[in-house]
Amino acid sequence: MAIEISPVKKETHRNKDNILIILIVLLLISFGLYALLSFVLVPQKEAEISGLNQELSNLNNDSVRANINELNIATKYINDFKVLYTNSPKISNFFESFQLWAHPNIIYSNIKLDSTSRKVTMSGKTASNPYLMEQIAIWQKESSIDNYELSGITIDEDGLVSFNVSIFIKASLLK
Repeated sequence: MAIEISPVKKETHRNKDNILIILIVLLLISFGLYALLSFVLVPQKEAEISGLNQELSNLNNDSVRANINELNIATKYINDFKVLYTNSPKISNFFESFQLWAHPNIIYSNIKLDSTSRKVTMSGKTASNPYLMEQIAIWQKESSIDNYELSGITIDEDGLVSFNVSIFIKASLLK
């Protein structure tokens, strides 16, 4: 009996060969994508960026800088005005209140309002003396009036009563 020695054949698995082929194909595709990105797409995007930078430098000329400086100065003035406006007395509040306590049969003119002293001076005319008396009663009851001073009361031949009045209003009316 003789023993035969023959070389052992290794069995290769087809799955391993298929995986190796797939990996090599993926490697080639990756190299192709890298080459496409680095040699085609990147130079195109760099050209677009340089074009946009050139347009930006063209826009950034002296006239644009001058406009920006003018806008900055205007912004400063607007902000200054905003501070003044928010801190200034609200004169319109006086006129809204005045409409409520002014007698309908008295005509007022020459209205002057000094917001620092809270003094309102005006002239008035009415058809008769009782209307002036009613107005005085309204002023006495009004809570937004500190004080008032009547002066120059005259009655003409037709019975028309003319007068001057100074009204001192409360500070809360101008806020």
